[in-house]
Amino acid sequence: MLESLTVLHHASNSNALEEDLGGAAPLLLTRITSWWKLRYGAWVTDCVSSMSSASTKAAAAAAAVDAAQKTSAIPPSATVSGSNANVAPDGPSLPRASCLSGSTAPSSELLAQIEAITLFLRGSRFLLQFVEGGGVATLTHCLETTAHASLPSSTSLPASAAAATSSTPALFVLERRAITLLLLHVVNAGRVYREMVGDKEGLLHVLRALQLETDALVAAPLTELLAVLGQGHPRMANIVQTGLLRVLADAVQSPEDLTTPGAKSLAGPWRVSEVVVLHTARALRALQLQREQHHYAQFYLGGCTDAALGAGADYVPIVGMDCASNAYSTAETAAGPPSGSSYACDALLRPLSRGEYLDTLFQLALDDQHKALQVEGNELLCLAAKSLHFTQDILTRCLDVVDSDEYVIRGDDADANAQQERLQRQRRQLSCGRTAVLLLISRPMTSQRRQLMLSLVLQRSGYLTFLKHLRLTKHGDTATVVDCCHALQFIVRAAAEMQRQDMDRCGVSKLKAVSGADSDSTSGAMWLRVTEGVQAALGESVFQLLLFQKLSESDCMGVLRAARAAVVPVGGAEAF
Repeated sequence: MLESLTVLHHASNSNALEEDLGGAAPLLLTRITSWWKLRYGAWVTDCVSSMSSASTKAAAAAAAVDAAQKTSAIPPSATVSGSNANVAPDGPSLPRASCLSGSTAPSSELLAQIEAITLFLRGSRFLLQFVEGGGVATLTHCLETTAHASLPSSTSLPASAAAATSSTPALFVLERRAITLLLLHVVNAGRVYREMVGDKEGLLHVLRALQLETDALVAAPLTELLAVLGQGHPRMANIVQTGLLRVLADAVQSPEDLTTPGAKSLAGPWRVSEVVVLHTARALRALQLQREQHHYAQFYLGGCTDAALGAGADYVPIVGMDCASNAYSTAETAAGPPSGSSYACDALLRPLSRGEYLDTLFQLALDDQHKALQVEGNELLCLAAKSLHFTQDILTRCLDVVDSDEYVIRGDDADANAQQERLQRQRRQLSCGRTAVLLLISRPMTSQRRQLMLSLVLQRSGYLTFLKHLRLTKHGDTATVVDCCHALQFIVRAAAEMQRQDMDRCGVSKLKAVSGADSDSTSGAMWLRVTEGVQAALGESVFQLLLFQKLSESDCMGVLRAARAAVVPVGGAEAF
């Protein structure tokens, strides 16, 4: 009946549905909702039990085939074909049917109920009836229940049997997707409905479902749902953002497990969790971009330029962080729960510390196996560095990674491993170098943040680090080459400007500034060392290009060729 109703009214709105059903429409919605609330838990349990039984039969059949192949004198091909013919009615065909009924079939009981309810909720009248009846709380609990459902694993089965059971796809994917899309429809209906979805219990159900998710079809709308709650729920926005950040931190923790000798057994779960990590990072980036725009808007409305932004502009609020990390921000933040509330008791809603936050972002940026995660980590680090609370720490750690090199004398038998380690280290150096470059060319650039980054570059001869990053960059990676050249131009022009200011202030010439050991401690002499170092490494013509001209793509390629042709006096610059 529900399938017929869905097919008949798949393109109808609530008015057409009520016109067809008349006064029975609210009663039918109540009956469907009550049936769904009573049945979804038992239905999920029954489906998991039946699928587990079918998988056990398939595993036993596969074990019997292996035993027959080992003991029979008949050629393997004949044994396999005969065995398959005997076990086909009860063996391998059953898990395929059960998988279809559990995860991809459009006619499951739960999916039919959710689709029928979705038809009614297209109108505000039925939506209000559904929400007032506690439908939203049941939806979030149903989402977590279906996310928890999985086939029990058996460690006593042989390899072939384990392979047969491991081929079973994720359960209830279409059901979870339908529930998530229905929740998205509810939260987009208005602030009142959004607050009903975003209470504590509902939020915890959604976050736990996200942690357990393995399919991109569900992870994408699920993180979008949390992003909507994090943007338009004034009372709970901070808590939702903290939960998203905590999910990301828990997903990327303990990365050293991936480099242990048993990493092969952990590779599978890591590839699965990549779906959740990627979509969660994207949702956090969208939330951070929106918060940054709101933060800077209050200064630009007053007619300020980038250089004349007030002191409060240097402290951009960070999504998901506690109040201490955003203490110097003048932007109004959403009111969160009091410090003594029960929200802090749940691990998923506990704010990250400063160290945990930076470690989480750097784990993403240093992931040399998944380029998409690396890019998201770079972007999140660049956004976080716009707060002076994190600028120095992020830039220092990035430069440390780029400068790090290993000098070890290895035997011939270790050449292969050494080559692999060197390539892995270079990928991490390129990632952190990319982040450092983005920090220097980011906009808007306030005067205080500009001065802080330039001082750090000056103290540790950071221009050599950027030259090393440019040399490591692949010739085909045009965007990275162009950005790195603009970062070098930023350093060179700032160094020249500082020299002029120092000479105007002290009233000394350039030749006098470099004569004598005492003048090396002056700011002008230190900046002169920067310009002379870049000039010696790249040549006079390229130095003048960086100093006076607007760089084109062909100019940047010329700078790259000059950097690779030069002999740079850096210990790690030659470690390719």
